[in-house]
Amino acid sequence: MELEKEENKRKIETMIENESNKKMATLIKKLQRHQVDPIGLGLYVRAYHYNKWKAINKSWTDIFAKSSIRFTSHVEIKNIGVVK
Repeated sequence: MELEKEENKRKIETMIENESNKKMATLIKKLQRHQVDPIGLGLYVRAYHYNKWKAINKSWTDIFAKSSIRFTSHVEIKNIGVVK
């Protein structure tokens, strides 16, 4: 019985990861289409790659719209049980 729970737990984690990746990809594409950056990727670039950001600062929205953004999610279910 316990092994079956672990197998189901991993299947559920994978399903949540896949759905999360699809939703994030859709969101990123929508933000790029509208050329807006409400999630602060420009701030991240400025903080960690300042010299590159300084060169592209004025055209950030255009560069963001044309960028290829990759991400992955990781889901870990800690407990499975009854919820009241």
